[in-house]
Amino acid sequence: MNFLQKVVDEVKVLPLDVTLVVFPTRRASIEFKNDLAKVLSKTSWLPVVLPISDLINFIYDKPVTSKLNLLVILFNSYQNIGGKDSFDQFLKWGEQLLNDFDEIDRQLIPAESIFKRVIDIKEIEATFELDEEELENLYTFWNQFSNEKLTPLKTLFLNNWEIIPALYTAFNAQLDQSNLAYEGKAWKAAVKQLKNNEYFNQYKHIVFAGFYALTKCESEIIKHLQQENKILLYKDADSWYTESKHQEAGRYFRKGVLSDAKIPWTGNLLSESKKNINVIGVGGKMAMARELSAAIISQFKNAQDEETNQTVVVLPDDSLLFPFLLDCSRAGIPLNPSMGFPVSHHPSIHILKRIRLIRKDAELLSDKFLKSKEATWLINHPYLVSCLNVQELEELKKIEQHEESNNVNSVISKLLLSPPKGIQEETKLFFDLIKLFETNKDDKLNEVIKSTKKESLRICNELAKHENILTIDAWWNLLLSELSSLRVPFLIENKKGIHVMGFLETRVLDYKNVFIASLNEGTLPGSSIPKSAIPYSIRKLYQLPCKEEQDAVTAFHFYRLLQRAQNISLFYNNTLDELGQGEKSRFLLQINHELSVSNPNITIKYQQIEQKIASTNFHEITIAKSEEIVNQLKKKFIVTTDNSPKGFSASSISSYIACPLRFYFDQIARIRPDLDSDSIDSPTFGLILHESMQLLYENANPINKELIETSKLKIDEVLAIAIEKNYKKGILTGNDFLLQGVIKELIFKILRIDEAYIPFEVQGLEEKIDREISLSNGVKVKCSGSIDRIDFKNGITRILDYKTGNDQIKLPDDLSLIFTDAKYKTIFQLLFYVCAKKATNENIKVNAGIYRLRSNEEEVLCVSLQEVIDDSLIDLAEKEIKRIIEEILNKDLVFDQTKNHDNCKFCSYRKLCDRTI
Repeated sequence: MNFLQKVVDEVKVLPLDVTLVVFPTRRASIEFKNDLAKVLSKTSWLPVVLPISDLINFIYDKPVTSKLNLLVILFNSYQNIGGKDSFDQFLKWGEQLLNDFDEIDRQLIPAESIFKRVIDIKEIEATFELDEEELENLYTFWNQFSNEKLTPLKTLFLNNWEIIPALYTAFNAQLDQSNLAYEGKAWKAAVKQLKNNEYFNQYKHIVFAGFYALTKCESEIIKHLQQENKILLYKDADSWYTESKHQEAGRYFRKGVLSDAKIPWTGNLLSESKKNINVIGVGGKMAMARELSAAIISQFKNAQDEETNQTVVVLPDDSLLFPFLLDCSRAGIPLNPSMGFPVSHHPSIHILKRIRLIRKDAELLSDKFLKSKEATWLINHPYLVSCLNVQELEELKKIEQHEESNNVNSVISKLLLSPPKGIQEETKLFFDLIKLFETNKDDKLNEVIKSTKKESLRICNELAKHENILTIDAWWNLLLSELSSLRVPFLIENKKGIHVMGFLETRVLDYKNVFIASLNEGTLPGSSIPKSAIPYSIRKLYQLPCKEEQDAVTAFHFYRLLQRAQNISLFYNNTLDELGQGEKSRFLLQINHELSVSNPNITIKYQQIEQKIASTNFHEITIAKSEEIVNQLKKKFIVTTDNSPKGFSASSISSYIACPLRFYFDQIARIRPDLDSDSIDSPTFGLILHESMQLLYENANPINKELIETSKLKIDEVLAIAIEKNYKKGILTGNDFLLQGVIKELIFKILRIDEAYIPFEVQGLEEKIDREISLSNGVKVKCSGSIDRIDFKNGITRILDYKTGNDQIKLPDDLSLIFTDAKYKTIFQLLFYVCAKKATNENIKVNAGIYRLRSNEEEVLCVSLQEVIDDSLIDLAEKEIKRIIEEILNKDLVFDQTKNHDNCKFCSYRKLCDRTI
């Protein structure tokens, strides 16, 4: 018998018209009412059945307002107590504070106590009743904020921390004045008024069933009802985890209200009942969705309703939902999904997020709008392309190629070419875009767009009330935050079939057949914890939930789901990610080493699904130079009276040497990898380093001891300027802080190397080079590029490049390899610049080298070990550059794949080529 049926048996004998039943979830409330109605032998009123989230509406009379309204009120309170930040600056901190205020109120913790700054050990002892360990932890934390010199980060923390009590008071006062509340405030107020609350008086019996990890407010309500002798409390526990102190799943049954042994029910299902457990390892998330649906199809293709209704598929990773549903629906498997489709996974939301970045960049950048990689990504997005007509596609193509156009009619063109003018204009463009998405006839989830449109209207109307404090950036942030949390319910006419749920939806529910995907660390249990302004030490002191408590709650719901299950299939991803993360869940190890040992009736089978390896007989890819491609080559590289081409760069020719097909993908097809990153990526890292050195050395000749010392003192200043220019997102993550420190150290290293070479003069920084080369057939082509640094000493010009990789610069015995083997690309690029420089003055003596910053060496590594590069090598380079360019432009030659598979190892197009490495 499942848990809800046991509760039904207890409740059906009560006077139902004066009975209230409270469950942790809405789904449990609905299922209970259905089960109760089936067993009632005569017509009767059903009891009042509520999820705990709805109970507050009956025991507290002030309405709980929306998050957006709360943020605005909190910001007004912040300004009233002297806060100086703008709404944009306050937004992220404000959301954290809302969560913290809600949490401490639910736990009945006084704000003036938790946000108190205490440093003196005697004051701590007098203020708090702590054991020795807690006392030491709190003292250690606050001792970091003694009278010693504070870091900027600690100063910022203290400044924020010390205004929180006043902000909490002002915020709650403003809410009281407006007759509004947030949920935590409502629960706290309701608990304080319990003795005078008349709501519970109308019931003779009040049932609380299936609860775990109660908040302090919920515990106080239960205690009050116990004193009134009204409550019937039922817990769904198992002795396997309640009686063992090292089992985290039983933590909340060993303390607090639920620790009373008299509360029914604690069973022995996990340690006694028969269970068949299949543990299936699959390589990759999409493969997991495929194997999960295959398992369901094979077992339930012709199953009866009774069997499918006793089956649940639990998806802690909701990105598996759509591919799983698609496979099962094609096979005709009846499904009853209740988790709802997460709007954040629909391509329209990905497009909206990129548009938000584009609009933000439009405010920050004064140069060409379409230099944004987000704009290029947007133009080529398949979902967007499928929504556009022929004229709109042609319009976008012209924009992508930077062609002037007088026809700017589509909403996408307006988004790309016109900077934001105001929130009203952004709102209009936003809804024009939603209308555009509605034209997509191939969208299998068109209901998502309809729901997005409806929800967007509500959000935008609410945002419009606060236009006076909202910037466009804040408007987009709030709009997308609300939309991303939206789930669209599936419209299922027949509610029969296999249940499909998110993990927390399974609370209180029981099934015979359970499928869970995926059981990996970071997914189940999850790795993320809510952001909080309250430090870990203080959270632990006040017994606020931390990662350990979060894991205990997850463990309980996982094992509770297994208690009455007979057939259990647990899927996990056996492929680690690039950082070696994503190992299988600890729950799988616990089942093997602990649960199966306790219960001899458990049978565990392990299976590794081997992915089919594609045949290695790949078709070679060749691209013939069609008339269209030839015209693109001419337009991009050949100089004519009416054409000013972009020209060949050293890197573009290097890519051709490595692989002609790579050159085609990059330069002609313009298939660019998605380099969007939430932190400083490799290209941005290099830009910041180069910009910093340019700022240090510009207008700074001669470079001598005094200038080097001055430059060392200016590093922080120029680094901040370089980051602001080249990394619009700002230093926000810990990884970014680390990389900022690495760049700073590399700049110090360059200065130390230069200090050993002084005195010298800088002749060029990030110097642009443009030259024309006449080919053997008389055609002129353009070559262009940018030299990191050119300096001069003792009659010798040096062309220098800052390298943060493992670049090598040793000349091969066979010099022709420089122009045929990608291994020598660094030497080739330096010679490319040397040829360009010699073209401006053939009499200069020149050498070229790199700062190999990753190595321990503190010297410039030069192409020539002599003072200058020999003219014969420069002549060879000039000849070979012309040969390669003529080969690229030769219409009779194809773009084919390299024969050297070593060149494929780190190629961005290796999956596209499908080449073995």
